[in-house]
Amino acid sequence: MTYHTIVPFAIFVTLLAAYLSRESPIRPSKVDYLGAGTFSAGIVAFLVAMTEGQNWGWTSINTLGLLATSLVFFVLFLLVESRVPEPLINLTILSKRNVFFTNGGLCCWSYDVHDVRVDCVLGARPATRR
Repeated sequence: MTYHTIVPFAIFVTLLAAYLSRESPIRPSKVDYLGAGTFSAGIVAFLVAMTEGQNWGWTSINTLGLLATSLVFFVLFLLVESRVPEPLINLTILSKRNVFFTNGGLCCWSYDVHDVRVDCVLGARPATRR
C-alpha cells in the first residue's frame, strides 16, 4: 500500500466512524486543572533536569533544584489526585499488582527504546564511564 491508497482509506474510516458513532449517555467529566498543572510542572522540571544535567553538571544547583522541584510537584500531584472526585489518574488502580508492574515495565522499556533511538538514529553515543 502506498500513501495514495492509505490516506483515502483513513479519511473514509474516520468519516464512517463519525457517522456511525452515537453520543455517549455518560455525562462529561470535569477537568482536573490542578492535577494537570501539578503533573505538567513536575514532568517539565524533571525533563529539563535530565536534558540539561549533562551541560550543567549533575550535582549543580540548577539540576538538583529542578529534580527537587519535580519531586515536590509529583508529591503534590499524588495528594491532589487522591482528593478530587474525578482524578486524571485513578491511583487506586495502581494498587493492583499486575497494573503496577506492567506500567513499571513499560517505563523501563520506553527508556531503553529512547536510548536505542539516541544511539542509532541520532548517531550519539551514551555517556561512558571513565
